[in-house]
Amino acid sequence: MAAKFLQDHTTGNLINLDKVARFEQRQRGLGGLYAAVDADGKELGKFHDFDVFPLADRGTVVPSRPGNRAVVLCDWSSGRLENPDDIKVLEYDVVGWRIIDWMAYPVFIEELTTHQRALIKMPDGQLFDTDDLEIKTVEEAKDRFIQQRQRDFDSDAARRAAGTKVN
Repeated sequence: MAAKFLQDHTTGNLINLDKVARFEQRQRGLGGLYAAVDADGKELGKFHDFDVFPLADRGTVVPSRPGNRAVVLCDWSSGRLENPDDIKVLEYDVVGWRIIDWMAYPVFIEELTTHQRALIKMPDGQLFDTDDLEIKTVEEAKDRFIQQRQRDFDSDAARRAAGTKVN
């Protein structure tokens, strides 16, 4: 069987998943980071939550109740994102919930990409971010999304300047 690799978010290095014993959460919030750790406790690399969840054979997926919706923020810009008006706001149906540890994460028909962020729409119209419970409005979510995307953009730019390949 061929080895599977995942690209480290911070360095761009490829990590052999056969060497990963577990994933540990390092940063909560928009685009949360997880560290891949080997059997000796050595950190091998860092990855976004959306990279880790499809790999981890953890949790149980249960069907969603009809009518559960999520607001999805989308940024398809190729450069610095500075204007909240550049973020598209869409609504998706939640088709299931992935239960991991004590938290439920929404499951959609299609997986979200690094350019998207989901917030659960509550019946009263408020938004709930599974990683950052303080987000209350689409405008606040856009601001935080911009901050995260800017950090990603700046990190990628620094890696490019250092000569590291960035996908």
